[in-house]
Amino acid sequence: MGESGATGVVGGQRAFTFVRSRFAGRRTYLLRGKGWHEPEEEGWRWTEQHFAVRFEGIIRCGEFEELFLSLFLPQSLIDRFGCLMVSACANGIDLLSETLSAAGPHLFRRNLSDVPLFGGEIRIDFSTDCALPPDSSDGRERAIIVKEIRLVPKGAQDFGPATS
Repeated sequence: MGESGATGVVGGQRAFTFVRSRFAGRRTYLLRGKGWHEPEEEGWRWTEQHFAVRFEGIIRCGEFEELFLSLFLPQSLIDRFGCLMVSACANGIDLLSETLSAAGPHLFRRNLSDVPLFGGEIRIDFSTDCALPPDSSDGRERAIIVKEIRLVPKGAQDFGPATS
């Protein structure tokens, strides 16, 4: 992974992972070295406590009205911390944080109508208030499991998970 669209910064060199948005047909970059772990066999990814994504292409102001993040919160994290708060900042605008107190699937959806565009791009920086530290069973810091992330076009009727 990472050959296509190799831009970004890792060890002094730019390197992003190129991913196609299944719903919007736009180029999407997971900012490698910015909190994303390699994909698991099922296609989902663990994140660290801080992670980011950048949607690029010809995005016009008002074209997209919502961020859609489908995530899974593991029981081990709830057992250890009791809850987890997810925060996001889109192109410098803080989005409403959300505290999750139950293990299982969750949707983090936020309105993007007030987010300014910079060169037709939207960068979203995420953070959580806690994460599982590396341990003997897994040497990675682990916060949430991301199943899907996308922008929802204005006027879209379906705000549920995208289908392949």
